Amino acid sequence: RGKQLRFLTNGTFKINPYLFKVTKIKKTVIQEGKIGVVTAMDGAALEAGRLLAQSIDGHSYFQRADAFLKGGGQKGPQIDFLRPGTYNLNTEVFKVEIHDAIQIRENEIGIVEARDGLPMDSSDVVVKTPEGHNNFQDGQAFLTNEGHRGPQEKILTPGTYYINPYLFSVSIREQIKVARGEVAVLISN
Repeated sequence: RGKQLRFLTNGTFKINPYLFKVTKIKKTVIQEGKIGVVTAMDGAALEAGRLLAQSIDGHSYFQRADAFLKGGGQKGPQIDFLRPGTYNLNTEVFKVEIHDAIQIRENEIGIVEARDGLPMDSSDVVVKTPEGHNNFQDGQAFLTNEGHRGPQEKILTPGTYYINPYLFSVSIREQIKVARGEVAVLISN
């Protein structure tokens, strides 16, 4: 009784209107150059100190709410997000916010700061960036490989990146140009 986790997709169905009320909703569409940040309205509680829910398998990009909940999905903002495409989501269980993908143009770099992870050592100005996170596009791999909060040593070079803005902030800066006849003196922080 009540709202169901599973839903009907395209097609014709013979449904008894005395047993079920059917409400039609639009599919979730993420345009090119955008990402969909997902918040689950149901699930297990987040672990203490965590900003985002851990990644779980089997929910098919949040299209299977039943698998999400049975697999241990957590309530709140999700570390996984939706890339450009069309999705069949139960909008009673998952809310989606559309954000811009990160665009780094020619002659620019992206400075990344992690908002979640292991604590940064008080003597550090930047932290060593772990491997395997695909340019910060795989937040769960970043955390699993012991990524730290704070400014990251690794930078983003020109390109388009699908990065969860709840986990990482990216500030775009111009590349440093050293003209002919000049030298650049580097001072390490």
